[in-house]
Amino acid sequence: TINWFHIHEVNKTANEEQRPTITIWSNTNLHDYDNTLERLLSLPHPVAMIGIHLCKQLSPSFCGLVNGLGPQKCLYACLAPCCLPRAVTTQKRNNDPNKLFTVFIPVEESAEERRRRRDYLQRRRGGSCFFCSDDNHRLRDCPALKDLPDNIRAVKLQESRQQSETSAAPCWNCLQYGHYKANCPTTTDTNRSKPPSQQPRAMNLDVTNVLKSPKPFLAYCQILAAQGFQNREVKVIETDLENKVKMHQEGNWNGERKSIYLITV
Repeated sequence: TINWFHIHEVNKTANEEQRPTITIWSNTNLHDYDNTLERLLSLPHPVAMIGIHLCKQLSPSFCGLVNGLGPQKCLYACLAPCCLPRAVTTQKRNNDPNKLFTVFIPVEESAEERRRRRDYLQRRRGGSCFFCSDDNHRLRDCPALKDLPDNIRAVKLQESRQQSETSAAPCWNCLQYGHYKANCPTTTDTNRSKPPSQQPRAMNLDVTNVLKSPKPFLAYCQILAAQGFQNREVKVIETDLENKVKMHQEGNWNGERKSIYLITV
């Protein structure tokens, strides 16, 4: 558990000193892209995103959130990666010269695309009953149907299923409304058994040759700056901060970490 005592203390004098109060969000995980993005988008004002010393995949996750917010919502972003992601560090154990190593970074989606993925995920979790809309049970377990005569229950079940095809949730395969996966026009013999994509639209950054660079950490930061932020100009700034801890000596993979910042301009 992180102790946020110092934040609570400075908030006590925020109004008196005419400073903004600092709000702490509990149960927030940068890897939980959808929930974190929706929470940020729900704020009534633009935001500035600052990520300091984010480890491994947290830095690409930060880039994804900045992309998802878009330039109108996120006016400024500053990122200081802490260390190389696993997609880079595992390369030293790779014996396949043709293997490609990539980092997954979400990109901006429309509100409709986000809604369809949200509806899809709700359906995967079970969703609500198509007959009575109760979230606590599925259609087949609906108590309101059990008391009906068999012939009427069969009709109601069919009507509810037909209604669900057009309004409840998108197809598991293409995320379009109006049909089930079994009737999906985009389903072929090659993709019929594959699970549908429920991930946000994303780019895959090629980090295959990062460790071959004389300065791997700088090379990684330059890739993030050049390709990781969608439709933004990003500068890589070397602050020349010295890290004299022995494990971060010159020549170490992460020898430059915590001194390089990526900022949008």
